[in-house]
Amino acid sequence: MRGKKMRYHLRMHSPIRLALAALILLPLATVHANAVLQPTCTISLAQWESPDRTRALLGDPALRILVRAWQKQPDSHLRIDYPVGEQGALWASRMQAWLVAFGIPRAAVRLQPGSGSDALSLSLRLAQGHA
Repeated sequence: MRGKKMRYHLRMHSPIRLALAALILLPLATVHANAVLQPTCTISLAQWESPDRTRALLGDPALRILVRAWQKQPDSHLRIDYPVGEQGALWASRMQAWLVAFGIPRAAVRLQPGSGSDALSLSLRLAQGHA
């Protein structure tokens, strides 16, 4: 009986079975268009309202990492989720302008209302049509 178990075990790990398993699991590992990529960053109202806003924002390691990640994947875009309302929309527009001033094209920054918090949430996302 022990010999049968061993043969079955060896057959389960044959190259064909491993290839089939890879084909089945590969779609689960692909990144879909508009998927959130790492890293992400949150900008608080305190950071934004700092007397030296530029220094406060540039001092945020998460924002620096996010911008560097975008530079390595320029076909992706930065999405800014912002609090609902006029103030949130104005804040997001100003953050977008700040990013543009630091070299990110306006077309690469997308604004999305409804962050669900009192902060801006920035994330890197794949551009539509890229998987």
